[in-house]
Parts: sequence; C-alpha cells; structure tokens
Amino acid sequence: MNFFYRVFKSIKMWQKDVETSYEKYSELTREQLVEQLSKVTAEFECFAYIVSHDLQAPLRSIVSFSKLLKDRHQNSFDEKSNRFFNFIIDSASHLQGMVEGLLLYSRLGTKGEEFTQVSLNSVLEQVIRNSIEEITQSKTILHIQHLPDRVCDPAQIKTVLQVLIDNAIKFQTAGHVPEIWIDSEFGDDKSCVVRVRDNGIGIAPNKFNEIFNIFRQLNKPSEYTGLGLGLALAKKIIERHKGKIWVESELGKGAKFIVIFPAKALMTFSK
Repeated sequence: MNFFYRVFKSIKMWQKDVETSYEKYSELTREQLVEQLSKVTAEFECFAYIVSHDLQAPLRSIVSFSKLLKDRHQNSFDEKSNRFFNFIIDSASHLQGMVEGLLLYSRLGTKGEEFTQVSLNSVLEQVIRNSIEEITQSKTILHIQHLPDRVCDPAQIKTVLQVLIDNAIKFQTAGHVPEIWIDSEFGDDKSCVVRVRDNGIGIAPNKFNEIFNIFRQLNKPSEYTGLGLGLALAKKIIERHKGKIWVESELGKGAKFIVIFPAKALMTFSK
C-alpha cells in the first residue's frame, strides 16, 4: 500500500467520522458543520496541489539525470548495475505519474469549466476518436445506443467516458476480444442513467467501493499497467455534477458501470 493511498484513506476515514458526528448535532449547528467541513476539504485540496506541484521539479531531475548517467556510462556497467538504473528510472517515472495524478485530482473541484448543454453523443464520439488505435488493435466491438443531451462540464464528462472505455478495453484476459455496450435511459425522476458494460475480467463484489479509491489497483502492475487513478477521477467528477456512479459485476463476467445525472444540473455551480 503506497504513501498516497494511505493519505487518502486516512482523509476518507476522517470525513466519515465527521459525517457520523454530524448526525448527532442539532439542526442549529448543521450549517456551521457543513461550512467547517467544506473549509477543511478546500484546505486539503490546496495542500495536495502545493505538495504535488512542488514535487514535480525534483522528480523530473531524478528521472532526467538518471537517464543521462545511464546513457553515458552504460558500457561500463554490468548487467546488474543496468537493472538497478532501470529500476530507479521506472520507479521515479511511476512516482512522477502519481504526483501529476494527485495534482489533477486536487484541482477537479476548482478548475472545471462552466456547465453547459452538450450532446453526450458528441462527447462519446470524441472519446472513441481518442481511443481509435486501442479499439482497432484490440478489435473491440462497440454497441452504442443514442445518448441524450445533458447540462454538464463536457471536458470532465469526456474524462469519465474515456476512463470507462479505456478500462473496458484494458481489463481483459489475454486473447479475448473486448466488447462494450453503451446505452442510457431516463429514470422516473427524469434523471439520466448512462450505462457502460463490458465482457472483461470483472470485479469481486467486495471490491466495488475500493476501486474508486485514488491510486488503488486490484491487479498486479505487471499484469495491467496504470496508476489506479481513473475511477477515482470519474467518481469525483460525477460527485461534482451531483450525480452517482457505481459498478455491478462478478469475477470473470465483465462489469457494468452506472452513472446517474440528476434531473436538474446546477447551472451556477462554481469552477
């Protein structure tokens, strides 16, 4: 369990304790508690931004100078020394990706775009164009039904769909042809339900909540590359839209991610 995951797990536990305590107070103190929780959350996001931003420069130096040293002296290194240098470079590059991910995560609530009416079909088309190489190479089969227009942050919703489609293609058994179904419907309360289903490796039911934790990976890095960041980003984005996201799955039977957009988006939601 890495450092960043432990930090965010502690924060989540602390938030849960605050929310539990919140219910014990009278109506008169609720506004104060909500204000305090919002303030602490904002301070944490600011702290995460500063830490991750300031870590980028030294990490870039470690990666750059390690590569330079290896390139200049690799002929004088034995096989074991070369492996050590590769380990240093790979580890520093991985940490660099995590820091950049933490920076992105910390800014989601403050650096979004204004909500506007957009076609989810158009957003999905952009995602497919971005992933066309992976779709072609893996021979992925897509089943896409019409998606409605919604009031949202188009760039962030694009990120959500990109994460879900990329994961559907990636988390497959070797030699298996990915198949993805994307559809939508309106709920009784006029909310919009978007579903992304795949035929991949699936997820154990006891891991449903865990997969949305930042930097949490259920599989070995040697089996599936990544930082364990995508679904955490997706969850935070959907929460910014006052919606919900969850998964239904069984091991070996694919996964279905359900995203709910509320009937009325908050047009004045701040950046």
